[in-house]
Amino acid sequence: VDDRGRILFANDRLLAMTGHVAADLVGAGVEVLVPTALRAAHVRHRRAFTSRPAHRPTGTTAPAFRVRRADGTIFPADIALNPTRWGERDLVVVVVSALTARRRAEDLRSMQFTVTRILSEAASLVEAGPRLLEVIGSTLEMESGELRLTVPGGGLAVSCSWSAAAIGITDREASEARSPGAVAAVVEDTALQDAPVTVAFPVLSDGQVAAFLEFSNRTPRSVPAELQESLRDIGDQIGHFVQRRRAETALEESIARLAEVAATDPLTGIRNRREFDRLLATVPRRRFAILAADVDNLKRLNDEFGHEAGDVALRAVASTLVAALRGWDVVARTGGDEFSVL
Repeated sequence: VDDRGRILFANDRLLAMTGHVAADLVGAGVEVLVPTALRAAHVRHRRAFTSRPAHRPTGTTAPAFRVRRADGTIFPADIALNPTRWGERDLVVVVVSALTARRRAEDLRSMQFTVTRILSEAASLVEAGPRLLEVIGSTLEMESGELRLTVPGGGLAVSCSWSAAAIGITDREASEARSPGAVAAVVEDTALQDAPVTVAFPVLSDGQVAAFLEFSNRTPRSVPAELQESLRDIGDQIGHFVQRRRAETALEESIARLAEVAATDPLTGIRNRREFDRLLATVPRRRFAILAADVDNLKRLNDEFGHEAGDVALRAVASTLVAALRGWDVVARTGGDEFSVL
């Protein structure tokens, strides 16, 4: 670039990176490679650069710079400026290093780490859903997203949704400069922003679709292979979380059922001696009473009419005692013909 900001030469790598041909660039102002919203500021910066040779940076890199492609998209880049002289002319060699691939990889790693942390802190997919949508949708630079859960009998129902506020290109560029995670490609030409883009991937658990995550955006863009692979990995990760939570829930329910069985007298359905002793040991320090009751002549009833008749009598005694109690009282069968009330 000469001292008036005109491009004198562009190598093949820069042409491939920006989608321009040499005729587009050679002889044009360097601002052709600067996003439209930043061109005025860049002109001021360039004039200050050329007017004060003693203060020119040499070989330094300006982070979070953005370069405009021929199709109107922009990409983040490092820019190294190297002033030099060619004969009597002052020139500047500008080295452009694209950060798209590196920043995309950093964003994807950060997204996967954050997803892992969200899942580790959540009790269910419904609880984790809003945060998952925000993290994944923001990383993908999408405008909205939905979590759809499978429902009994088939079909999907929206569990939660997420929406990012619509921002213009200038605001988007400003946000890129503030954050290390830059977008891979942002469309600058608003005429291209009417084609909607949808990215969706399933959450599989035990080979079945447990949910779908779907994101939408008006900005056209491709989905790179590494991004597709990351989304598959996240889908598998969430699927394993769902499978683990289902197994834990089933285990908790089984434990609760077993505990209930272990505390219940199978004949009468009320508490048994073991559970009564446990409850008696945990009575708070306040006034309480214990009622002990015997069923008289149960042996004679069994001998004359059979054990089935004796069982009927015991169940009748149990139901009578339960009906006479308040909600916080406890009745238990503590022996063959013995009942206790706490």
